[in-house]
Amino acid sequence: MKNYEQKAHARFWAVVIKTETCWLYVGNLHEKGYGKFYYHGHQEFAHRVSWEWEYGPIPEGLLVCHDCDVPNCVRPDHLWLGTNQENVIDCVRKGRWDKRGLRNSQAQLNEEIVREIRLLAAQGVRQCEIGRQIGIPRGHVHAVVKRKLWAHVA
Repeated sequence: MKNYEQKAHARFWAVVIKTETCWLYVGNLHEKGYGKFYYHGHQEFAHRVSWEWEYGPIPEGLLVCHDCDVPNCVRPDHLWLGTNQENVIDCVRKGRWDKRGLRNSQAQLNEEIVREIRLLAAQGVRQCEIGRQIGIPRGHVHAVVKRKLWAHVA
């Protein structure tokens, strides 16, 4: 492991509290409770970093989702890879879905993804790249960022 990677691991795990259930990232937190970790020159969601360190790269188009529904949990065995649709199904099954997101039967997004789109855009990620990662047209990304779509999501 390179020196940079060793230091990154040390910085990351220094702000993780391991409880009997979840491993809680208590460093820099996003307004919605997700851990944020500065890694390779930009902010990453802490649960995504934990996943990659444990299991390897996240395939394009997949999300890192939480079984435990604790946004700042970084325990690898509480995380799973899924499509946006699988994450939405999980949200609905667990009763966590904001009903406004269900108004449009063609909706490809959920509130978590909308927040991630806005965060990535604020971090300077190009809208075409965000669209490619999530699997939606750049125009939809633009409308989400400008709050023309999903305006009710903080």
